[in-house]
Parts: sequence; structure tokens; C-alpha cells
Amino acid sequence: MSPTADHRPLTHGPVTHPAGTAEAVVVDLTRELVACAQVLVRVGGSWVASAAVGGRPFVRAPDHRVPARTIAQATRLRGSAVTTLVLPHDDRRRHAMVDDALGDPALTDHVAALGPVTVVLAPLEVDGRNVGLATLVHRDDATPSLEQVLASLAELLPGVAARLDVSRNVAESRRLAGAFSSSLLVPDPPPGSPVLAASFVRVGAEDESVGGDFVDLHGDDVLTVLLGDAMGKGAVAGLNGERIISAVRTAALVDRDPAAILSLTNRMLLGRARSYGDHFATALCGRITETRQGTATGLSVTLASAGHPPPLVLREDGALEQVACSGPALGLYDRSSYRMADLVLTGRDTLVLYTDGVTEARRDGDLFGGSRVLRSLAPMAGSLPGAIIERLAMAVAEFHPDHGTRDDVAILALQHRARGGSG
Repeated sequence: MSPTADHRPLTHGPVTHPAGTAEAVVVDLTRELVACAQVLVRVGGSWVASAAVGGRPFVRAPDHRVPARTIAQATRLRGSAVTTLVLPHDDRRRHAMVDDALGDPALTDHVAALGPVTVVLAPLEVDGRNVGLATLVHRDDATPSLEQVLASLAELLPGVAARLDVSRNVAESRRLAGAFSSSLLVPDPPPGSPVLAASFVRVGAEDESVGGDFVDLHGDDVLTVLLGDAMGKGAVAGLNGERIISAVRTAALVDRDPAAILSLTNRMLLGRARSYGDHFATALCGRITETRQGTATGLSVTLASAGHPPPLVLREDGALEQVACSGPALGLYDRSSYRMADLVLTGRDTLVLYTDGVTEARRDGDLFGGSRVLRSLAPMAGSLPGAIIERLAMAVAEFHPDHGTRDDVAILALQHRARGGSG
């Protein structure tokens, strides 16, 4: 294996994955300071290593894995000062020590061709936390001298460690965001369900992949529906939303009554809170079953609200109704109680739930507001849920196109699915 022929170092620009950041660091170190450099950094539950020789990244075999002995050395040196290895004169023993430090026989062979060298092991620390280990190979006959290299490292390594730590944190946030994003995807109603559903979830911040708005559907003959808005932004809000979904699903095992579900969820959230308002959220919770009125079938819906904007019913004939249900937000008060509202959906009647990212979208100080919601929905009477969702989401986006300042948005539309039909 050998250094690649061309490379543009990633020393500037956006934060990269830790492997990319480590590669940029070792390339910079081997341009003027040392002959060979490797940075070993822990990312999540695994270790990644990047190496460079002569200012170019060293390409490893595709199946290369950092060996346990190299990881053990990095772990053992945590909190230690910079260490200079005293290499034995015996070629075999010297080769083994270098291989333990670098963890790659091909790279070790390349270093052996450099002639007499000194290996420097430098733990990378940030505020007492270990980020990884830098292994540097200095040719004994090179300029600058080893003493000059060590002096330079004393100045450079804190910045290197900080840079790697930032990239590790960003990578972990993105990993969590991806996990939350996958877990917060709205599940379809179960096969054979009498409910036809469509949803839209948009994260407000462009640099986040998950937000605080959440939607969930679960159940069989009795379907529990949940839509809400957790406090916070990004992965923190996503975690709070996931906790609420989990709490609601657990509460629904005890009682399918929406008011009881919200009350139990509120108690669970308060039990986890470290300070007042830690798990503040608003939510709508509903119970949906199929009902028969004469020869016609429809959906019987019971709703309860925890401080959330009121849901709307768009009747097939164009009438719009606001559902009157109320109660305090989640995560604030012990022993909160919630009032419920009942309604029936028949034909193409549609229940529309949404978060305040819809009504509070702003343009030049003006709010989108409830009146614009009604005007957007009215022409869609009798349409399928997906078309209704698209109409409202597009209206909000056109009203407030500034991606940098908009809020998270979640919208859910539900209709009765006629047996044997598509809805």
C-alpha cells in the first residue's frame, strides 16, 4: 500500500466526520513536521484510524480494522503525557513495537523503509476527556529536530484534540438524529384498518434532520392517534418526542381512553423531569374505532388535548368544525385532567390535526393563523387525506419560505376507509 497520488486536505470548510477530520490533521502534520502520522479516534462504540506519509493520506486495505492491541495502547495512555518510544536495535523487536503502535503491517513496512526513526505517542485530551491518540514517526536525521517537533506538538495538539472532539460530537448528534428520525417516522395504520391516513412532518432548521414535532398511530381494532410538539430543537427535541410516543404507547396498554392516556403520560414525564418544564410538550391524543350508523359505516373518534391547537373537521360538504377539547400541556402539573370531545367521520369527512408550526408561521410580522388554515382547507372538501395535507403544507411553505427561521411542522389527516375500497 502507498500514499495516494493526489489529495486536497480538509483543513477548512464544514465539520466533517471524525475520520475525515483525522485525515486532514495527519496530512497537515506530515507536510512539514514528521515523516508519518496516525490519529486514532473513538467514535461511538468503535475506533477509526487515519494515517499519512509525506503529506499524503495512506490508503489502507478495505477490510482493515484497528487491532485490539493498538486500541489497548491508546486506552492505556489516556491521561498520560507525550511519550517517546525507545526502540530496540533488534530489527524484529523494533518492527513489532512500531506495528503495535500503528496497527497496520503495510504502514509499518513503509515506516521501516524510512531508516532510523523515533515514535512519539501523544494522547489527545479535551478538558480531561480522552479523544484519541496521535502516533507520530520522526526520522532521526530530519529537520526539524525531535526537540523542535516535541515543542511544536505541545502547541498543536490541544487544537487538534478540540477539532476532533467537535467532529465527534457532530457525528454523534447526526447519528442520534438519524436514529430519532427513523423512529419518528409515522407508521401506516395496520392492514385492514378502517382508517385512511396521511401525514407531513418538516424539521424547521436546515442543519437538523429531526425536530420536536411528532406523530404516531398504533393499535388494531382500536387505533390510538397522537400528534404533538416537544420543547426544544434538533436531537434534544427528537429525544423528548420519542419519550412521549413511548409513554403514550405504554399508557395505552393500561387504558385506551385518551384523557387517561394523557394523564398517565403526564405523570411519567414528570417522574423523569430533573427540573420544572424539562419535558414540556403539547399534544393531541385520540381513540378511533369503526362505527355503524344505519347502513353506513364511519369512524367514531374521541379526542383529548394537552394544551395543543384545536383539531379541525373538514366535512365532505365543505363545512369546517373546530373540535372543542382542552387541557394543560404535558410535563407541567401533577394530577392534570383532560376533557374529551367525541365526533363521527363518515364518507369523505376528514379530521385534520396540526402543530403550532402551521399557525405561527410568520411573514413580515404577520402570522399564518387559524383563518388561513381554514381558507386553505375549505376548497379541499371531499379530497383524499394526502391531497389535503399537501394543500396545507404548501400554503404554509409559500407564506413563510425562509428556511432559516421557520418552525417544525407536523400535520395529520384521517378519513374513514370504506371496506374493499381505497378510501
